[in-house]
Amino acid sequence: MGSVEVNYMAILAAVVASMVLGFIWYTPQVFGAMWMKELGKKMDDIKSPGPGYLVMVIASALTAYVMRHFAVYAGADTWVLGLQVGLWAWIGFVATVGLSRMMFAEESPRLFMINNGYTLVQFLIVGAIVAGM
Repeated sequence: MGSVEVNYMAILAAVVASMVLGFIWYTPQVFGAMWMKELGKKMDDIKSPGPGYLVMVIASALTAYVMRHFAVYAGADTWVLGLQVGLWAWIGFVATVGLSRMMFAEESPRLFMINNGYTLVQFLIVGAIVAGM
């Protein structure tokens, strides 16, 4: 494999987009209330979210960095091709793992849809950004 040129502004844009998506996705008005119910938790159960947000920023940056490599290896150099890379990465690596959690850890189908739906949209956006910029 050859070297991959990484546009760090695209990585930053992908991180920001991922975080904004998460803030919206998990608000009580969208999926947050259902998510908390499926987890059997209440808002009072959530401790300080700061460390979690820091971890998510790092994880989002790593996702974008790796997705850039996938895009280059796939020859994806437009946002449309980046969407395809994001979709295939989600199907192959996220959906399959999520299905096994649902089946063997008895995670509810609703929780699967909420969490993996977020990751699908995130991967589509990140793929589009890192391939298209």
